[in-house]
Amino acid sequence: SGVESGSLRKAVLTNFLNPHPYLFWVAAGGPFVLGALHSSGPWAAAGFIGAFYLMLVGAKVALALLVGRYRGLLRGRAYAYTLRALALSLMVLALLLLSDGLGLLGVHG
Repeated sequence: SGVESGSLRKAVLTNFLNPHPYLFWVAAGGPFVLGALHSSGPWAAAGFIGAFYLMLVGAKVALALLVGRYRGLLRGRAYAYTLRALALSLMVLALLLLSDGLGLLGVHG
């Protein structure tokens, strides 16, 4: 089968060691679920968790389907221009976030 031996174990370990889910649930998701639990009951908290994972998995499936269907469009120059546009977008976002952060710290603005 072209799958490397132990790749599932490596994937599980990689996901387990990834800090992003822990940061999300500690900083935003957990407090939101607890707030919903205390103010609206267990159905609201369960609804948030269910909708969150449905959207998370759904977005990844949709992206995989789109890439699989249209991967032929991004070859050669189109691919290079797409990467440049995405890099520029990330740089603009980084500058906006830096500006907001400095403003919140009272450094400027």
